[in-house]
Amino acid sequence: MDKGAHTDIQTNRPIASVDAERDNAAKSKLEQKAKLSSLSKTEAGAILISMIKKSLTARINVLIQNDPEAKAFNDMLNRVGATEVDGKKAAEELASRYFEPGKAPGV
Repeated sequence: MDKGAHTDIQTNRPIASVDAERDNAAKSKLEQKAKLSSLSKTEAGAILISMIKKSLTARINVLIQNDPEAKAFNDMLNRVGATEVDGKKAAEELASRYFEPGKAPGV
């Protein structure tokens, strides 16, 4: 005897088709991430990543300065000697998650 619903409660569609769509979407997302991870191995890719890091660094710094809570945390860390807490460090961390070879994207 089957247990459970045969219909997805969020979409009101058969569970099998919903599961297949989710699996296909996850597979497609992984394939796209695999393509992006090879980007850093080319000279053009390295240039693009560098440009993205610079833009992201600038944006993060603007966000820190415009968010009172983030600015307060940043100021506290600067006062205790952690002077590298800024957009550059955050941008490096994000770039390493998504573009560095040998690292799983999003980890």
